[in-house]
Amino acid sequence: MYRVFYLFIIALLVQGCASVPKRYDLGPISSSYTDLHGVQHKKAIGPFYEKVESGKELDLQSVRPFYTSVKSSELKKQLTEVCWPLGSSKTLGEAYYMRILTGLYLDYDKSDPESRYRFWLIPFYFQGVDRHNETYRGLFPVYGSIHEFLGRDKISWTLFPLWFATELRDIKSKSVLWPVYSKTIGENVYRHRVFPLWGVNKYKDEMKKRFILWPFWNDSQYNFKNNKGSGFMLFPLYGQVDSDKVKARWLFPPFFRYGEGGPSPKSHLLWPLIQKSKGDIEKFYVFPLYGKKKVGHVKRTFFLWPIFSHRTLDRSDALVKRSFGLPVWYANTSYPKVDGVVQERANSVYRKAWPLFSYQREDDESRVRLLELWPAKNHGPIERNYAPLWTLFSRYANATGSDTELLWGMYRSHTRNKGADTYKSIFPLVEWGKETENAVKIKRWAVLKGLMGYERKGDKRQWRLLYIFKFGDVKESSE
Repeated sequence: MYRVFYLFIIALLVQGCASVPKRYDLGPISSSYTDLHGVQHKKAIGPFYEKVESGKELDLQSVRPFYTSVKSSELKKQLTEVCWPLGSSKTLGEAYYMRILTGLYLDYDKSDPESRYRFWLIPFYFQGVDRHNETYRGLFPVYGSIHEFLGRDKISWTLFPLWFATELRDIKSKSVLWPVYSKTIGENVYRHRVFPLWGVNKYKDEMKKRFILWPFWNDSQYNFKNNKGSGFMLFPLYGQVDSDKVKARWLFPPFFRYGEGGPSPKSHLLWPLIQKSKGDIEKFYVFPLYGKKKVGHVKRTFFLWPIFSHRTLDRSDALVKRSFGLPVWYANTSYPKVDGVVQERANSVYRKAWPLFSYQREDDESRVRLLELWPAKNHGPIERNYAPLWTLFSRYANATGSDTELLWGMYRSHTRNKGADTYKSIFPLVEWGKETENAVKIKRWAVLKGLMGYERKGDKRQWRLLYIFKFGDVKESSE
């Protein structure tokens, strides 16, 4: 028995030290195969090492979960992840990005030493050059500024919240003891407040809003071309709006509301528990038990919010349905439209029962995988660095064949050419398969990776014994 074991180990070592062929299989120890898209996969030590060579676009090399590299010389693109999410870097053309924890560096053009760049240690230190070639630096909350952040062109501070300022195009805001005192001036815009004592907000000559002792008193005036009027609210007793398009009344706001006119007349009966509206926005809520809402081509329904929900999006090219049963169920289905008619067969399907399995199909290509420990849908860094570690079973299939793997290679099955070519393996016990080479049909099987084996090419046969001895009339392939 021990001799057989030693022979088996020697055979594995011989195969491992030999030149790597396009297809070989040592189970979870090491393997190489070409997938359904002609992409070469090389794996070793179960899910921990993988190398993918597409020969066209993106190549991957990963030592999970510590290091992953994806690159394409054709696209001038490279992505490196180290113990994600701790660190990553990316190159796209002349742009370069690197992140370590909350520190990031972004160079928009590596070939230009004076190009736009960012060096941020969020939330403490910021430095860079913006798109207008203006330099900035900031040590938060002591002193400085940051450009192109949080939707603002420029944010400045001194001993925040003592002094704080923002700029967005021509609109400039300054705050003292933020958010107590603030003043904003720009073309057509004026805002001024001493919170919560008093505040005013003006837009052109068309709108003016004001508060006194917020939230107790608020009033507004509207002078739009097609909608003139005014409103006020004495919180928490009463409020009203009267304009050309809308009339609304609140009693003990925000709990009871009734409105008329406008694109979506609505009423609240003990908000947020009971809500109702009609018009452009159709809504009925008995919160959190049940609710439905329709806005344009989007319909939403929920039960026991936020556990069960359903969303339908009626696009011009497809009808998309999405369902949630938090935290365990997620489904997304897209039905294409042909000449405006919704087809019965979906062209895109995704199902996930967390943490058990997921199923995905795009046209005629499908994937089944379990386990699925990441609760969200496919996420690039998770797919590259972690998902293979907990994937106990996977199956990829299309119209021409399939690839199946269990326990990182303890069982493998490859089917090609609609079943004409097959390979199956239960490592290390047995493997078998068939294929066609130069119009010649070939069948093979082996026990313990060659302790016993058989191969038939057309009318010729060959037997293998003890990994070394071969009997029969099949000549060795020159490959």
